[in-house]
Amino acid sequence: MEAGRVVPEGGLHHWLGHFVHMYQYATRSGGGVGRQPLPAELLGLVGRLGPRLRAAGAPVTLHTTRHHYQGFDADVLDTVLAAGVAVVDPGPETRMRFWGEKSRRDLTALAADPVFGPRLEGRVHADLLPGSFPARPRRPGSAVTLLPGNEGIAQAVAHRVGKLLGTVGGGGMAGAELLATGAVVEAKRARAGRTLFLPGNWTEIGAPHLPLETAKLATHVVCPLYGNRILAPFVRVLPTAPLHEMFAEAWERR
Repeated sequence: MEAGRVVPEGGLHHWLGHFVHMYQYATRSGGGVGRQPLPAELLGLVGRLGPRLRAAGAPVTLHTTRHHYQGFDADVLDTVLAAGVAVVDPGPETRMRFWGEKSRRDLTALAADPVFGPRLEGRVHADLLPGSFPARPRRPGSAVTLLPGNEGIAQAVAHRVGKLLGTVGGGGMAGAELLATGAVVEAKRARAGRTLFLPGNWTEIGAPHLPLETAKLATHVVCPLYGNRILAPFVRVLPTAPLHEMFAEAWERR
């Protein structure tokens, strides 16, 4: 296939999509089906087939399976994107399987993709949150620290996560990575009580309120008035919803 002497029926994009479709899930000995990693040989082959796949100009479907389930394999998606091949986008509701420490890719291409990159981050952050059944505590780390150690992926993730700090506040989310990539700045500001800030303008507010980044005014429904006074829904500048809800809303706007 690499040399073009063998052409699968329907073209290379159909063959690749069908391979993923058939292989993503397998029956288990105890009953039912479960997701399985695709062969490493396929990942290597995709890179070598990249020029022919790009020349065909057709997007590859990677999210379907022969069972009821649908979803992306992050390693496969990263491999195809790194080869410069278009991928069919079924929408943000389609899940993505992130293999964590078992990942065989650095996921740089996936993290940098403007469509699928944010969904990878969402998948990783979902794995951090406490589960309702069975109960489990929140795992330590962030989408930056749990993805494979790679400077490129840290920058791609940090760029988007930095935009969310205006909602979640504090700079505690992978602060070192965000600072290193310029997503936040380190400074000393009067009455701030912290050292990491969103880049941009700074709004001074009179006591009992604390000053804050101008970018945060909208999320906290704060309207500055003359003389460092403000119009706000509460006596103090406070989040207008539970932080996890504000984070989720900001995530949708990313």
